[in-house]
Amino acid sequence: MSKKRRPQIQAVSLAASFDATGTLVDDNESTSIQFVWSDGSSPVGTVKLQISNDLKDKVADVTNWTDVTGSSSAVSGNSGSIAWNVDHAYRFIRMVYTRTSGSATGSVQVQSKSI
Repeated sequence: MSKKRRPQIQAVSLAASFDATGTLVDDNESTSIQFVWSDGSSPVGTVKLQISNDLKDKVADVTNWTDVTGSSSAVSGNSGSIAWNVDHAYRFIRMVYTRTSGSATGSVQVQSKSI
C-alpha cells in the first residue's frame, strides 16, 4: 500500500539565484514539485530540476547534481507558479532558480508518494 509523505516546504527569495534544498526520494513512487511566487517586482529568471544518484544518506553530503533534460521553465510576472510531476528512479531531487532581474517571495513545495 502506498502512502503520502509529509510535504516539504521551503520559503525562498527571488532577489538572487538559489538552489533549493534537495529531497531524498529514492523510496518514492512519484514526486511533485510546485514553485509559487508572489509579491513580486517583475522577477525574471529560469527554474529547472536537478537530480543526484550520489550514494549518500543525507542531502547535505550530495556533491554531484545533474540537470533534468526538458525541466527548464521561464519565470516572469509579479506572481505565478510552475509544477512538475516526476516518475523517477533518482535518489535526490531539487529545484534551481537562476535570477536575471527583479525580485519576489516564493516557496518550493515537494510532495511524494512512497511505495
